[in-house]
Amino acid sequence: MRKWMSILTIAVIALGCSSGDGDTVEVGETGAPAAGVSDDGTFIVITVSDFSFPAEVDVPADRSVQWVNESGARHTIVMDTQDGEPADLPEVELDPSATVGFPLPPGEWTYFCSIHTSMTGSLSVHG
Repeated sequence: MRKWMSILTIAVIALGCSSGDGDTVEVGETGAPAAGVSDDGTFIVITVSDFSFPAEVDVPADRSVQWVNESGARHTIVMDTQDGEPADLPEVELDPSATVGFPLPPGEWTYFCSIHTSMTGSLSVHG
């Protein structure tokens, strides 16, 4: 019985430590890029594919954010809120094979695609 409890405990710990789509992606000097996110030294590049954005991305304040649309469909980037307050930035068109980028001030940003509202993401811009 004790052996089975040990195996079950190890399995629960292993499952609890696995990464999934809802995990924060740390990019830049302290973290390694994950699927759909890269750091070219100037931009944190977020790749739009399969009708999804990475769920959460940490962005160093010295980087701009750039979205690259590889999904084959038209999307938009609508900055929804910054730190819970409505964002005052225009909607950005992201046609297939398009790239668009801009700097964001420090804070917590959420965004979505106005065409495909299930596509959401958040950015934590920090100094």
